[in-house]
Amino acid sequence: MSNRSLNNARERFNGLLAQSIERHAKDSPLKEAISYVLLAPESKRLRPLVIYAAGKSFNISRELLDAAACALEMIHCYSLVHDDLPAMDDDDLRRGRLSCHKKFGEATAILVGDALQSMAFVELSQQHLNPIIQNKMINVLSQASGPLGLAGGQALDLASCKNKTSQEQVSKIHQGKTASLFIAALCMAACTKNCDDYMTEIGVHMGLAFQLQDDILENIKTSEHLGKPNDSDKRNNKPSHVALVGMSAAKDLLDSYYDETARLIRSNFYYPEYMLQMLDMIDKRNIIT
Repeated sequence: MSNRSLNNARERFNGLLAQSIERHAKDSPLKEAISYVLLAPESKRLRPLVIYAAGKSFNISRELLDAAACALEMIHCYSLVHDDLPAMDDDDLRRGRLSCHKKFGEATAILVGDALQSMAFVELSQQHLNPIIQNKMINVLSQASGPLGLAGGQALDLASCKNKTSQEQVSKIHQGKTASLFIAALCMAACTKNCDDYMTEIGVHMGLAFQLQDDILENIKTSEHLGKPNDSDKRNNKPSHVALVGMSAAKDLLDSYYDETARLIRSNFYYPEYMLQMLDMIDKRNIIT
């Protein structure tokens, strides 16, 4: 995808999110805070873009995937709001500006996270899709968000601060807290074609690559460059592949994740170019030097 087409896709998607806020939170006392989180100008929208790229590879119209893309971004944003809370990572910055609890207070931030999670499933349930497809999408996103996905991964992440952790355990944490939403993106797109059996493996490798790249960037980039604290994991004593094996070996592992993701995409998509372009965009974010 060219930069222009990506920017156009993001602009269109941001418009969909703004419309969703008007539908679901217009008269809510939380509207300002929800808008602050959901419409943050520095949002990359990677997970929704993965949905659209996978859909394009399946020759599915983006209109059929709009609700799924919005719901996924809402779940992602809810997780960021709660991750930043003092009881979790206690981070003051997110996407280049104050995190939600620093801007609006802890109680409001908790409620914003709760509201975004609810809005996600309202968005999916009100989409005019084949009921079987709709139910599959709701199930996929529910599983990805729950105790065996995002929430479970975060719980393992918090527990790891107090215990010695192996590389295998770090990968399990990252599979839950990060890869689960990439898996959801791919599987929700595949729901319309009943071909989601192989999506999980692609999503796992894509998510592991994304998280490892984040960990590497936190060690070599400033907070200003990242738009969030670059010392959060160290401050909270969280394990990472970088801490366990060193920078050089971590970069080699990252290359292997990207190579395997690309191989799986080429093997399982009839038209892999869209997903490969998306993978390249994820790889090149905040360039590693």
